Amino acid sequence: MSPFVASVWEELAGMVSDQPGFAQAFLRDGRPPAPGQLWRNPEQADTLQSIAESGTDSFYRGALAEAIVDFARRTGGCMVLDDLARHAVEWVEPIGQDYRGTTLHEIPPNGQGIGALMALGILEQFDVRAMKLDSPEAYHVMVEAIKLAFADLYEHVGDPRGMRLSTADLLSPST
Repeated sequence: MSPFVASVWEELAGMVSDQPGFAQAFLRDGRPPAPGQLWRNPEQADTLQSIAESGTDSFYRGALAEAIVDFARRTGGCMVLDDLARHAVEWVEPIGQDYRGTTLHEIPPNGQGIGALMALGILEQFDVRAMKLDSPEAYHVMVEAIKLAFADLYEHVGDPRGMRLSTADLLSPST
């Protein structure tokens, strides 16, 4: 366990250790792993092995699906086996945003990747290179671009079938 990951794990544990299943899965011996400690998660290994051996059938229709639904039911969730069984992969074309000759690609909404693309579109309007490296001005422009992008993301991004603005609208420099 690296010192950084151990510190983040400890901080997270303080925030969510009361969530169902968290302590059992991530607080072995009642505490987060310490820096330098070897971390093993045999239950996760078993889960991944089951998925690999079943070609995902276990996850969507088999023993893992039943365990997921049972856990949801016991902890106040409303998932049923049919929710997993009816899942279908949706192949999508990636979206991209050019920034000074480099294109960043992301999965289209409903995820948050478009937020990074929108922030780059905003930053394209500024000459960040002319700003001193690590200067307050450069950081300010970058932070504000991210804040604006995520404000639009939270307001407009969701299931693409219900979005009022299209992905193209959200990435357009004129919108």
